[in-house]
Amino acid sequence: MKASMISHRKHGLAALVAASGLAMALLVAPVSAQAAGKLELKTESFKDVEKTGADGKKVVVRQAITKAVPGEEIIYVITYHNDSAAAVDDVKVDNPVPKGLVYKVGSAEGAGTRIEFSVDGGKHFGALDTLKVSAADGSTHIAQGADVTNVRWTLTTPLKAGASGAVSYRALLP
Repeated sequence: MKASMISHRKHGLAALVAASGLAMALLVAPVSAQAAGKLELKTESFKDVEKTGADGKKVVVRQAITKAVPGEEIIYVITYHNDSAAAVDDVKVDNPVPKGLVYKVGSAEGAGTRIEFSVDGGKHFGALDTLKVSAADGSTHIAQGADVTNVRWTLTTPLKAGASGAVSYRALLP
């Protein structure tokens, strides 16, 4: 199917970060999708919190994030839904890593997707271990989490009409 409308809904992190006595707003970076069809996207932000269950055992519970402090890990979940009556091909979900956060290497997930990264603001994508970054002194190094500017998931099969899915990654607030 060929269609031109792609919609986006942002939800989740409008969190305040306490860092060195200063509070700064962390905004969810605008997620985008490229596909020949109509997709609806939603971004949510979470953190894992350890709690004690009714049986006295420690359990990890995922909670919507309202505040983040230095050293905390933020989990970004991007859900996508094919809102059209036909399958869409070549679905790509591109999510910039918010400024001030560091991508956690190995944390990107998405069943049935090829995951790639960018270190130049989304101009070029590839496997993290194939990307090189130039330093101010002219030297280069293999990209690391702090170098990642964008995460991209490409669905490996067409997204059926009415189908949904989710991708995610984690980022650290240094």
